[in-house]
Amino acid sequence: MLWSYKTGVPYIGATPSKKAVQRLKTEIQSTLVPQNVRPIEEVIAALNLKLRGWANYFRFGSVLRGRQNLDHFVYERMRHFLRRRHQCQSRGTRRWSRDHVFGELGVVSLAALPRVT
Repeated sequence: MLWSYKTGVPYIGATPSKKAVQRLKTEIQSTLVPQNVRPIEEVIAALNLKLRGWANYFRFGSVLRGRQNLDHFVYERMRHFLRRRHQCQSRGTRRWSRDHVFGELGVVSLAALPRVT
């Protein structure tokens, strides 16, 4: 049983478990470590493979809010990874904006992927 965040009314639905979300976050963190010295294209390809696989497995039910939260997590980790790799002293929000990470670099946005309700 889930609760609507707009009205507070309970409804029947399905979402990924907290354990499944935490497992994906751990895999993302292990991919985007500063010790990863592979070319950025290979890192993004490996990350996209994990994200697409997870999104395809959990494509049913009420997943939009969870996908948006995971998008934010992926963006923060990717920005931190790029900042460490390029030895940038700032937080890197201007240099690596969301549009740059999800657009120009080609990281998959989970919220933009198709889903089945």
